[in-house]
Amino acid sequence: MLTIGYRQVFPESNPSIFRKLLLLKTGKIEVKFRRADVFLDVPISDIVEPIAYEEVELACLHLPYIGVRSVREFQKIVRKGLDIIRELECNVLVAHPWKGKLTAEDMLELMKFSRELVEDNAVLCWETLPDRERFLKSLDDYWMLCEESSGAYSVCLDIAHLNLDTDDVVEMIQDHVSHIKVIHMSNRTSDRALMHIPIFDPRGHFDYGVILRGLREAHFDGIVILHYARGFRRHYYEDLIRLEEFLLFSVI
Repeated sequence: MLTIGYRQVFPESNPSIFRKLLLLKTGKIEVKFRRADVFLDVPISDIVEPIAYEEVELACLHLPYIGVRSVREFQKIVRKGLDIIRELECNVLVAHPWKGKLTAEDMLELMKFSRELVEDNAVLCWETLPDRERFLKSLDDYWMLCEESSGAYSVCLDIAHLNLDTDDVVEMIQDHVSHIKVIHMSNRTSDRALMHIPIFDPRGHFDYGVILRGLREAHFDGIVILHYARGFRRHYYEDLIRLEEFLLFSVI
């Protein structure tokens, strides 16, 4: 079933204010961490209790990426992430592929680790940030990893970071919809001077009317997360409503 929500960044410098940041009191959220050291140190209760108290539903947990340099470090982070989502009746994690190369031994370890995810009925979605410095260097690398993981690994498609035009995005979604579990939605200007602006912003490079129709036609039933830069988050509420009308009720 399709899930629609928005991103809430965890206040790593002051975890005590997390509950106050859950402002919309509607829909589902993706909670994002940035720093691995903070994520590993913060008590699980500081993450779980505010969400449960405010009766906000967790759509997915975005694992930290700053400070992750190896498969072993990553596995430690994922295991804590599994403990968190289990308490919140969620089964989806999102992660950045870290910078650096993977040895054959590293890749084998990732494949072995995928069995733990399957046993936990969890899915780990790799966010599409393909570049030559990361171990997933191209979009084809993402699809291949999904194919080899027996359903444990999936893709988190971050549309604003794609070097594609609207029609190419739609074609890619339709070709690979079975491997896409999460979509981060925001827009950008064509020159990238403005990133993560609202999806319906007239300055946007992507035509989200076309993209949303493509999602409907592809029968996408994963998670859609609005992900806006700080100055644009006031648009979350209205855009959540428009997304629900379009994706759930077919209202243009």
